[in-house]
Amino acid sequence: MTTLQLLNREIFLTAPPATCVWGASYYTRRDGLELLADSLHLRRSDTVECITEQHSPDNGRSWSEANVFPMGQKTAQGTVRRFPFPGYVCPHTGRLVRFRSDAVVPKDSPMDAARFWRTYYTVSEDGGRTNVSDEILQQKGEGFSPEHPLPNVWHGKNGITQGALSCAPMTLDKSTFLLPLEGTVLDDDGNLYSPGGGYGWFATTIVQGTWRADGGIDWKQLATMQGNPTFTTRGLMEGTLGLLDGGRILLVLRASNDANHNLPGHKWYCISEDGGHTWNDLQPWTFRDKSTFHSPSSCSQFVAHSSGALLWMGNICPTNPKGNLPRYPLVVGIVDKQSGLLDQNSLCLIDTKTDADHESMQFSNFYAREDRENGNLIIHCSRLAHGSPQGWQADAMIYRVGING
Repeated sequence: MTTLQLLNREIFLTAPPATCVWGASYYTRRDGLELLADSLHLRRSDTVECITEQHSPDNGRSWSEANVFPMGQKTAQGTVRRFPFPGYVCPHTGRLVRFRSDAVVPKDSPMDAARFWRTYYTVSEDGGRTNVSDEILQQKGEGFSPEHPLPNVWHGKNGITQGALSCAPMTLDKSTFLLPLEGTVLDDDGNLYSPGGGYGWFATTIVQGTWRADGGIDWKQLATMQGNPTFTTRGLMEGTLGLLDGGRILLVLRASNDANHNLPGHKWYCISEDGGHTWNDLQPWTFRDKSTFHSPSSCSQFVAHSSGALLWMGNICPTNPKGNLPRYPLVVGIVDKQSGLLDQNSLCLIDTKTDADHESMQFSNFYAREDRENGNLIIHCSRLAHGSPQGWQADAMIYRVGING
């Protein structure tokens, strides 16, 4: 029986004044211990002021000096914003793919940015030192362009982005992988659709990347799901993908009850049996014994562990949430790969609010991976209490969880 145990917690990066740092590190090659760390510096919600990049040749024991890339430059068209996401190493080709969202935002607000985000990616064959391509993520075929990259996306009307650090790609086979994206939705008149009355309305889109012989990637949209206002007031966001027995794919999604606190706050899930092209009906994600649990409007992540276990990180709260809060505690558990449900007996506490913490303490916007040397689960997360006197200031933490059995 596989068991989970929190081993330690320490500061990964110390935050400058009035700044929250989101850290993430990932391997850059199919083998070896070279890591790349991308860290995002924020002074308000969902807005990156600068990005730092550091390299480690020895699995994080030492790090290079940080390269700093400022964001927020003003132009005649608006403010330049960028949001990088952790890289993905294809286990078959060994290529490193790094995704980012770029936008020039006229009004420089998170919701305005949602109309302008475009997703870009680079491909590297030497661990990120050089790139063989740097392109916009755009569906292959006539009629698609940077202004219309996917079937239901029109730049300047509704954008497309990866959503959260935890929205990682998932390998399907030697030639293909899946990526969960999200974006705002247009109504029949081409205006932003918002039937739930919440803070925007979002749909999750699953795209398939197929490797070409030249190292490029062909993209195809497979499915889009947004839910309905009977169970979410903001649509469906920040999907995470996991592989179940029999080649089935599990998708767990963030919903919200921000505009109607009477709605139960859950994660929602569906399963595909055909490589992500079609999905069964959305249902509340439950424990393996079918009992329900509460979860706020927050990201979550699957990690496929080398032991064969499918791990899930996310927030499970004791009472029904109100929109985003409370985003504590943060737990990790094991998914039953037959049913696709969470084993409640496997849950391990990663962190939670203490009596000394402000009520707004949250554990979200995290990223997790496996340590290649010892199999530990590495979790990057920041202890942010934005409603406290210190406001938007939080160090980037790193948590290590042992996987036994």
